[in-house]
Amino acid sequence: MGKFDKIIKENLSKMILPLAQLIGMDIAKGKIDMIKDKLQHTIEREPDFLFKVCHDNLSDDFIAHFEFQVPNDMTMPDRMLFYRHMAKLVHKIPVRQVVFYLGNDDLIMPNTINEPDLYFRFLIVDIRTFKSSIFLNSETPEAVLFAILGDFEEEMPEKMMEKIILRLHALSKSKKEFQKFTKHLHILTGLRKLQKIYQLKIKDMNNKFELDFSDDPFYIEGFEIGEKSGEVKGIEKGKEIGKEIGKEIGIELGEDKKATIIAEKMLIDGKLPIKRIADFIDENEAFVLAIQQRLVSEGKLILKTKLKKA
Repeated sequence: MGKFDKIIKENLSKMILPLAQLIGMDIAKGKIDMIKDKLQHTIEREPDFLFKVCHDNLSDDFIAHFEFQVPNDMTMPDRMLFYRHMAKLVHKIPVRQVVFYLGNDDLIMPNTINEPDLYFRFLIVDIRTFKSSIFLNSETPEAVLFAILGDFEEEMPEKMMEKIILRLHALSKSKKEFQKFTKHLHILTGLRKLQKIYQLKIKDMNNKFELDFSDDPFYIEGFEIGEKSGEVKGIEKGKEIGKEIGKEIGIELGEDKKATIIAEKMLIDGKLPIKRIADFIDENEAFVLAIQQRLVSEGKLILKTKLKKA
């Protein structure tokens, strides 16, 4: 799951109780002990989230295993059976497993194995079956982040994005923490293809709260959404570029004038190849090359090839 996996794991510690309640898993009366992620027994595998729910009556104890999946994986039952076997072998108590599906496509992956002499089943939940308002009304910003993945009901994406950002601001203890959560939100918007809406809304927030988004992934990395898995791949842009053009970059980049301004500054900065700049401003390479030639003719840019000849 790449960056999605990292963000989910970083925020999930505050999400154990809310998610367990949503799926009807009663853990509120027990004590939760986190378990080291990796299960090692000759073969080492790493489940997403594993914890032990302890009770006064030891016979009530169980291992809970939460797995988060973006693309449909038709081999998921085999993976979950392996995880269950290893957890049961190591901890020797019952294991309860849940897969939370975060993808944007229809949920089609199976949750059972039904073979001669073997029947196995685990719970699989599409996060979109939960109303976004449930997460939005939470008192923890980590839970509020999940609102972007839930069911918006009749709410327009732009309005929901605004509500999430405002709620994150209200719950954050500092400006630094708020900026951290908005960065996490930006990454999660890749799962719903809502990056542009985020970019416009966060620009509004920047004007309202006077935040410094020079370290935001939008300015530093950019995003390429994988067609098959929906994974987000960072494109290094450099903090200097982000700081220099951050105010101009939080709008639709299809406008020639704005795209030209951004391309000029990136070319002069000289830290990105033509293709990266073209991808970033959503234009073809010929557009960027034309700007490059003009800058050279105006004496504003000296190409490295010319420097070598000199």
